[in-house]
Amino acid sequence: MEHSGVYRYKRILDQFTEEHSVWTVAALAAELGVASSTLYRQVRELVAVGFLEGTVDSQYRLGPAFVEFERRARRTDPLILAGNAFLAPLVKRMGFKCSALLARLYGNAVMCVADVHSPQMPLKSSFERGLPMPLVRSATARAALSSMESRRLKRLLANQTGLEGEALRKFLSELFLSRRQGFWIAEGEVDPGAVAIAVPIRDRKLGIEASLSIFARIEDLPPEDRPRVVQQLSATAAEIERFLAEKSAAAKPAEA
Repeated sequence: MEHSGVYRYKRILDQFTEEHSVWTVAALAAELGVASSTLYRQVRELVAVGFLEGTVDSQYRLGPAFVEFERRARRTDPLILAGNAFLAPLVKRMGFKCSALLARLYGNAVMCVADVHSPQMPLKSSFERGLPMPLVRSATARAALSSMESRRLKRLLANQTGLEGEALRKFLSELFLSRRQGFWIAEGEVDPGAVAIAVPIRDRKLGIEASLSIFARIEDLPPEDRPRVVQQLSATAAEIERFLAEKSAAAKPAEA
């Protein structure tokens, strides 16, 4: 399959990870299975616009353009702005040590874009801000998936998760059942000893399919306290959706 130039450049950038943050052109070419001459030209173009940065010994790392764009995203992304406005008050109202997370669908993953934690939070969530996580595990992921239109959801799951046949039907059946109740609860599914409760968030005009979650130790959030948490999450999700609608109405695209 022939891919666009943007895809090829992203494929290069995807190789720069926490485990392997510096590459030579020769090593990158071998990893990607392309000619060094072709890759060198693409790397040089990425350096020219700041997405990569070279060292004196011909090694490359991610460049400062990402810092610039990250700042722009923090100041303009409506979901991040909603996190800034609503997560800290939500954590304060909970009355126990917890984390509040806003996560959104991101290609074939779900990713936390904003989070707030209680002081001295004893447990760390695997949903770190900016880290793509699997689509079919966790209350956080399922709540975000539930905000999708059903036909798109089935296509995404079939194409991106490997679920098929009875496994796909079972997952969709459980997802649609929970969609009707409006919230998801998962214990120890991603992080041992943790419980997460999540509700969906959606704004079709902004193209946002997301979820709002509370994450805590199981002993800090016993079953008898969970209805109150669901109520608080649902109320905050409604506030966030109103906030997003206001942002959508106020957005003014650049004129040609």
